[in-house]
Amino acid sequence: MLTKEKQDQILKIINIVLAIFGFLSFISLIMITGFYISDSVINFLTLFIKIQIAFFILQEIYRFIVTHNKKDFIKRRYIELLIAVFFLLFLVFPDQISDLFKSIFQSLKPNDLDIIYLITAQVPFLIVIFRKLLKYAVNLGRIQLHSGAIFMISFAIIILFGTFLLMLPKSVPLGSPSINFVNALFTSTSAVCVTGLAVLNVATDFSFTGQLFILSLIQIGGLGVLTLTALFAMFANGGISFQIRVIMSDVLSDDNLSDITQLIKRIILYTFVSELICAIPMYISLGGSFSQPNGDHIYTAIFHSISAFCNAGFSTYSNNLMDPAVQNNYLFLSMIMILITIGGIGFPVIQNLLHLKPFAPNQKRLRYQLTITTKVVLITSFCLVVIPTILLFFVEPMTYFPDSSEFGNFFHSLFLSVTSRTAGFNTLPLNDLRAPSVILVICIMSIGASPASTGGGIKTTTFAIVILQFFRLLKGQEKLFIFNREIHREVVRKALLIMFAYFLCFAVATFVISSIEPEYNIVDISFDVISALSTVGLYRDFTPYFSVPTKFIIILCMFIGRIGVLTFFMAFHRPKLEPNYKLPKTHIMIG
Repeated sequence: MLTKEKQDQILKIINIVLAIFGFLSFISLIMITGFYISDSVINFLTLFIKIQIAFFILQEIYRFIVTHNKKDFIKRRYIELLIAVFFLLFLVFPDQISDLFKSIFQSLKPNDLDIIYLITAQVPFLIVIFRKLLKYAVNLGRIQLHSGAIFMISFAIIILFGTFLLMLPKSVPLGSPSINFVNALFTSTSAVCVTGLAVLNVATDFSFTGQLFILSLIQIGGLGVLTLTALFAMFANGGISFQIRVIMSDVLSDDNLSDITQLIKRIILYTFVSELICAIPMYISLGGSFSQPNGDHIYTAIFHSISAFCNAGFSTYSNNLMDPAVQNNYLFLSMIMILITIGGIGFPVIQNLLHLKPFAPNQKRLRYQLTITTKVVLITSFCLVVIPTILLFFVEPMTYFPDSSEFGNFFHSLFLSVTSRTAGFNTLPLNDLRAPSVILVICIMSIGASPASTGGGIKTTTFAIVILQFFRLLKGQEKLFIFNREIHREVVRKALLIMFAYFLCFAVATFVISSIEPEYNIVDISFDVISALSTVGLYRDFTPYFSVPTKFIIILCMFIGRIGVLTFFMAFHRPKLEPNYKLPKTHIMIG
């Protein structure tokens, strides 16, 4: 019988070997997914994975034998035990599993089936390693940085990792040169920041693997890196620390620390349920059938569903949604608009709406069940959709659709109004829009979506508070009241700061780019800068021809827009205590 000290030494060695295997698994997964590999390399990786699987099963058996409380062990390590059983099936029934893959992926070549087999065997092992790493997620809260800085760093890391993935040989079609660093960084930033601006064509310049990388970056960026980290930390540790709760409370604009855990779970649930439900009608509208599933249509529906919910604007069609297959597909476009609205309205608002009980006895009236934020968001969002739709319908002649009806013209006006908020899809050639329409779209883009959503911009609540405060000041009233509640001065001050910081970034970026690219129209430059800062993704002909310096400026604009202009600037500054003394007050001439 081994002593406790000897058992601990053996477990330390096992953990070190597992860490080495985890690192090698990550490297092999990158090789499998990102490089075109030969049969000999596949055979070597297959042997390596079998050794890795055998070791994992044996070490789980050893842990189970040496532990005293078997019941507690099963409860703590049920994920690892399930993966061990999964791995055991891989070793005992290799031929049967291979036949299963062949029956599911009938159109794939043997080499592709081997790669899928290898990926399937690697992912569970990486999940185990990831769970172990997340046990150290509590250290995130101990970092002496502003929560905005942690938020910013997390996005920067995933952007750089996405850049590396998009530069891999398999991210582009076979025979095409790999993407250079600047274009990969631009695309990765656009995907993670759910913008949609592109200097490359997603449909033609990226392979299926590259498109999957982009789709993954969109989903991660839409949900938020810290949201996913907190979720996996709950998954690994059964909860999240107080420090991480504080950070997530700031990121999600929720003051209730005790409810953060439930809010994170609901965010994940809302996201995947919404994307799945809306992907089904999109698949049907493309001509898909459930009796004879069409893989291409399924992929197109899922890609656009995720891209729309995350307000990203990326499309697998070369001409975005101007492609004849979907340009006048009203069901497909309607699902896009619904997803844009759900994703851009904000998770706290969605949560409030889903918890309404309009017919339950002994409940408050419906208007009292709605929070002030929900009311402001809904009214502002409604106005920002309806008013621009009517204006676009009468201002824009819609000559792009000679056979279109009045309903069709109105529908495309509505779609442009919705997508201009922060989505970036387009069914119209933006270069041909009349000047009043361009100005209107720029205004819509600058306002953007709502707080704690997948969209950008100054946000609907910020816009509403600034406008209402403006009219209150015109009347000589300093205090701001909304729905019989006084809005705290700190909120009004923050709204004004956000608007000032946003337009300061816009002015600086436009000035610099116009100096670098003097041959381009200032309207086109302003359009693209606003689109980047608001993470919209709509662009005119100027974008694909960016010079390298301009690309870096637009990358920075997209990054600032996703983080939030005020959060970005505050991340570099630690708040200081106000001095206890007071200085004499004075007046200064303004206006």
